[in-house]
Amino acid sequence: MATIAVIGAGIGGLAAAIGLRKALGPEHRVIVVERETVQGFHPSLLWVLDGRRAPKDITRSLDAIKRRGIALVHDTAMDIDMASRVVRCEREKVPYDFLILAPGADHALERIPGLVRGPVHPMSAGSARTVGPVFNLFSIEGVLGLRGALETAEGGDILVVAPPGLQKCPPVLSETAMIIDRVLRRAGKRGRFAISAFSPENLPFEAAGAAVGRLVVRTMARRAVSYYGNWHLESVDTARKVAVFTEGSAAYDILAFLPPIRIPEFVRRAGLSSGDDGFVEVDPGYLSVSGPAAPDSARGKDRVFAIGDVTSIPMPRGGFVPKSGAIAHLQSLVVVGNISALVRGKSPARRFSGTAMCVIEMGDLAPITAVGNFLARSGDFKVLPRLRTFVSIKAAIERKWLSERE
Repeated sequence: MATIAVIGAGIGGLAAAIGLRKALGPEHRVIVVERETVQGFHPSLLWVLDGRRAPKDITRSLDAIKRRGIALVHDTAMDIDMASRVVRCEREKVPYDFLILAPGADHALERIPGLVRGPVHPMSAGSARTVGPVFNLFSIEGVLGLRGALETAEGGDILVVAPPGLQKCPPVLSETAMIIDRVLRRAGKRGRFAISAFSPENLPFEAAGAAVGRLVVRTMARRAVSYYGNWHLESVDTARKVAVFTEGSAAYDILAFLPPIRIPEFVRRAGLSSGDDGFVEVDPGYLSVSGPAAPDSARGKDRVFAIGDVTSIPMPRGGFVPKSGAIAHLQSLVVVGNISALVRGKSPARRFSGTAMCVIEMGDLAPITAVGNFLARSGDFKVLPRLRTFVSIKAAIERKWLSERE
């Protein structure tokens, strides 16, 4: 009998747990360790912003996974003893034969003075507070606060800002700016607002190549949404309502931001924060922290896998594979296949290819959909025809994700 522990119940973690439960017989145990009691479908947060969804539509209680034969440990991981193969939590110890790290990345708002404070988990109560007003785009309360501000404001400057360094789902910057444009147009007051997006990237979503980024900027310009590339946020002066960048400053009436992120503390404490970006370095295909050859088997690393935002996977052409729910889900399929093979005494054959598709919503205009390989040595992503059908595909994925957790 094998015990597989999964730390984290986000998109990748829960997909891995459910996949393993389906793939393995009942004599094997699948355990999820998660500090929160509810989880949400994070890609739908922007649909909460424009009213297409309410918070209850995109969140589910984690208790539902127990009915699928998955053990749930509501606890906070504190450390990992890889030699003994034990996850040490605040209240108990969880032994494992195989471990999947999927805790995501914690918000690191302290890195930018003036950003709102709150819990690091995006679905937590109190995860964003209004100061200025300044809103965290990766929290339900932040998105609801921004929606309320847009409803009551009569005009002014709206900034959407990405922090320097790594961030979750880079396209959210442009998507938010364009959804704000749509909300204001529908309210009949768009002409009284200026909308600007500030990013440390020269072009939006640089990981997908210049062609995608240039198309995003041109599409934003069609709705008079300005894009400022190579701007690096240093602080937010909430008293004066000014965002301070290395390159200058910008006044705001409403400011929405992508949060800075950092590795969860228990991962650093376990000695797994080894990538150039401070996250967990994994074999890019096998997704084990030791790689397929398992050179660190004496220390137990050969049985530790990592997926999603917690990972550090360099791209051959520079930068890192983006942190997104889509990538986490694709990686979950790989570790499910490989762990299932190892449990059965077979050689693991699944590899993460790096190929992915990204649908970038552009407000009331057709989305920009790009497909390509993040692990390719060169080449821009291919832009597919501008069809609204791709947004419907996103909605179908959302429905499937939610239904599997009911």
